[in-house]
Amino acid sequence: MTDFQIEFDTLVFYTGITSETVSITQLDNNTALSFGDETLAILNEVKAEDLIAAGGDVFLDA
Repeated sequence: MTDFQIEFDTLVFYTGITSETVSITQLDNNTALSFGDETLAILNEVKAEDLIAAGGDVFLDA
């Protein structure tokens, strides 16, 4: 994702994936969201620590 902004955007997880089961990893200037061995998304120019700190303001579990 090239224009994700923590202050304005939301991530919604479906089909058994929740904010508690997603791995958040810093990759250079980007953040990877993974579930098991699968990369779900890469958020360009987003710091993993900022995403984690935002928590429930960013993640919605469907």
